[in-house]
Amino acid sequence: MQLRIPQVCSNRLLYVVGQLASGGAERQLHYFLRELDRTRYRPAVVVWNYRRSDYYVRHLERLGVPIWGFRPTLSSVRKLQLLRALVVRRHVEVVHSYSFFTNVAAVFATAMRPVICVSSVRSDFDVEIAQSGPLPSLIGIRWADAVIFNSRNALQNAERRAPPFQPRRSFVVRNGLDLDACAASAEAEHEPPLLLGVGTLKAVKRWDRAIRLAGMLRRQGYRFRLRIAGDGPLREQLEQQVASEELGDVVELCGFVPDISAEMRRCTLLVHFADTEGCPNVVMEAMASGKPVVAMDAGDVRYLLEDGETGFVVPVGDLEAMLDRVTTLLDRPVLRAQMGTAARRSAERQFALDRLLNETLRVYGAVGWDPADSHEAAASDGIA
Repeated sequence: MQLRIPQVCSNRLLYVVGQLASGGAERQLHYFLRELDRTRYRPAVVVWNYRRSDYYVRHLERLGVPIWGFRPTLSSVRKLQLLRALVVRRHVEVVHSYSFFTNVAAVFATAMRPVICVSSVRSDFDVEIAQSGPLPSLIGIRWADAVIFNSRNALQNAERRAPPFQPRRSFVVRNGLDLDACAASAEAEHEPPLLLGVGTLKAVKRWDRAIRLAGMLRRQGYRFRLRIAGDGPLREQLEQQVASEELGDVVELCGFVPDISAEMRRCTLLVHFADTEGCPNVVMEAMASGKPVVAMDAGDVRYLLEDGETGFVVPVGDLEAMLDRVTTLLDRPVLRAQMGTAARRSAERQFALDRLLNETLRVYGAVGWDPADSHEAAASDGIA
């Protein structure tokens, strides 16, 4: 998408995101912009690696939110120049980076400008630094006016870091969820029971553990199905694992599924095996759908689930514990129903989208942004 910046225009809030594919950060950005008063705040989005076919492009277009996209082949230096020009020419008041690797771009675009800069940490802090590199991470974290973490665990990891990597102002704003779209449903009449896993097929998600668990369940004589919804670079490797363990009749790798809520309605329970996490949307969605969850203790899982009440939390990598909790739920349908009901109630208390919206706007205010400051000036320009 070509970047054309009119001389007289205004977008008060500018969001910078790596891409608009079907990931968790993109979903949270869509939720936030959907709830935002877009007439008052006039948001826009810059996509660092833009592809017209990406899932959330059309969703943001339906909201009427302007999108500026940089081609993936464009150099990083040129993207930085264009982003800074956009901030200046459109009289932006807040730049909020929604991807860790774009934090440094947001800092550069707002440097020596009267613009609030907000960076994000949406996954495990140490993993993000390892992937982005120490220097860009340091700049994007240390020189932002505020850093929003979507999980307590990531903030705690940041606080354990050496002082240069500690943000000047830190806030936790947990992910939100469309509770209406995840309306609680009774357990589907599956025979055998259906275990659901949702996530990209990347190493960090550890779907190899899910397949190993399926083998353990079969050896204990359980009848079940395991359905893994998601796509990614490890698909072929995981398919080979399923074949080598002769589990093709019970394990299904179904690829990308746009309607996860429908998957939740059909399943008996959710299983989650990741090594690292931020605030996992899929655990939240299962809770909102009234489904019990068995998840390894990564990211904010321990804060989302009340162990023994709304699901089970097991140590990362402990497949024996995972097996014990899953078989407990398979053997006890009444417990499944009780946990599912408790999980939905907990989701209603924790995950509402108005909380996501209000807490984010409060962060902007806490670091000096007053949404009333520029209203009169904007009106005089004929753009309010």
